[in-house]
Amino acid sequence: MTARRHSDARSLVIRVWALLAGATLVVGWLAEGRHVEPRVALTVALAVAAFKARLVLLHYMELRHAPLGWRLAFEAWALAAAGGILAAYWAAA
Repeated sequence: MTARRHSDARSLVIRVWALLAGATLVVGWLAEGRHVEPRVALTVALAVAAFKARLVLLHYMELRHAPLGWRLAFEAWALAAAGGILAAYWAAA
C-alpha cells in the first residue's frame, strides 16, 4: 500500500469513527432531555443504531469490498430488522 493510500484509509477510519461518536452523542442528547416525544426519540435512536451498524460493517468489517450479493443481503437485513422492530413498537403503542 502506498503512503497516500494508507493515509486516505486512515483518514476514512477517523471520519467514520467521528461520525459514530457524533451519532452516539445525538442519541444520548435525545434520551436525556425532553427535546422530543419519547416515541420519536426511540424511533430516531433505532434509526441511528441501524445506521451505525451499517457503518461498522461496511468500514470496519470491510463489507464494502464484499461481493454485491453479500452487501445487498446485509443492507436488506438491516432495513428489515430496524423496520420490523419499529413497526412492532408503533403498532403496540
